[in-house]
Amino acid sequence: QPPTVVPGGDLARLNRALCMISNSTSIGKVFEPISRKFDLMYAKRAFVHWYVGEGLDEEFFPCA
Repeated sequence: QPPTVVPGGDLARLNRALCMISNSTSIGKVFEPISRKFDLMYAKRAFVHWYVGEGLDEEFFPCA
């Protein structure tokens, strides 16, 4: 499925889309809040039952 084009926009119509995350120290700052929230939710075992119910092993979570 090609990316969505905004009518009247200034971007060309393309058949592909790309998102790149490079390995740098600055990207770590972006993921710090996400990681902190994950740790808080995992400490309360929030949503873990959904993943376990779908067949994911609970031992996987501390490594994630």
